[in-house]
Amino acid sequence: MKISDLKVAHKLGLSFLMVVAMTTVLGIVGLAKMGGIGAQTQQMATNELPSILLLNDYYNLLNYYRRTETQLLLNIPDERRKTLNDQMTQRLNNFDPLEQAYEPLVVSPRERELFDLLKQQRRAYAASYRRLSAAGADAQARQEATQYLVTESRDLFNNTTKTLDDLIALNRADLKVSAGAAMEALESGRAWMLATLIVIVALSSMLAVLLTRSMSRSLRQSIDATRHIAEGDLGQRFDTAGRDEFGQLLESLGQMRDRLAQVVGDVRGNAESVATASAQIAQGNHDLSS
Repeated sequence: MKISDLKVAHKLGLSFLMVVAMTTVLGIVGLAKMGGIGAQTQQMATNELPSILLLNDYYNLLNYYRRTETQLLLNIPDERRKTLNDQMTQRLNNFDPLEQAYEPLVVSPRERELFDLLKQQRRAYAASYRRLSAAGADAQARQEATQYLVTESRDLFNNTTKTLDDLIALNRADLKVSAGAAMEALESGRAWMLATLIVIVALSSMLAVLLTRSMSRSLRQSIDATRHIAEGDLGQRFDTAGRDEFGQLLESLGQMRDRLAQVVGDVRGNAESVATASAQIAQGNHDLSS
C-alpha cells in the first residue's frame, strides 16, 4: 500500500507515531548513556572518595601518635604525661572503627594485600608506642628509649606510612580511572544523542516534505479539476491514482464531469433534433403555400 492510498487522518496519525517513536529512541539512548555515567559516579561517591577520606583520617591519627611519642620522652610533669597517655589510649581505639569502615570498600586483590599489611604494621607500631610510654616514665630508660625512637620505632612508622601512601595512591588511581570513564561515557552519550537527534530531525523533515507534497499535489489537482469544470471544459482528464480523501474527491469530480458531459450531449442532441424537425415543418409549409 502506498502512502498516497492512506486517508489524511491516517497519514497524520502515522506521522505523529513516527515522531513519538523517534523521540522515544532518543530518550532510550540518553537514558542508557546516563546510566553509564551514573554507575561511574556512584563508584566514585561510594568507594574511591570515602576510601581516600578514611585513609587521610588514618594518616592524621598516625602522625598524632608520632608527635605524642616524642613528647613522652621529654622531661615533662607527671600530670602532663598522664594526660598524653590517656589521649593516646583513647585515640588508639580510633584505629579499629576506621579499619572496620574501610573493610567493605576493598575491591581489588592489590588493595586487599596493602590493607592487610597496613593493619599488621599498625599493630606493630602500636606495640612500639607502649614500649616508649613505659620508658618515658623512667628517667634512666629515656636515653635508651630515645635511641629506639629514632631507629626501630622510626622504621616502623615509616613502613606504616609508606604502605598507607601506597594505599592512598591506589585509590587515587582508581578514582582517576572512574573519573575518566565517566567523562568518556559523557562524551559518548553526547555524541550518540547528537547523532540520534540529527537523524530524527532529518527523518521528520523528510516525512513532513513527503506528506506536504502528497497532500498539496492532490489538493492542487482537485482545485484544477473544479476550475476546468466551472469553465465548461468537460474534456479534461484527472489523475485519480490516490485512494485518500483527495483521490476520492478527484474521482467524484471525474464522475460529475462525465455525467455533465452526458447531459450536455443529450441536450445538444435534442436541440439538433428540434432544429431538424423545425426545418422540415418550415419546408412543408413552404411547399403547401406554393
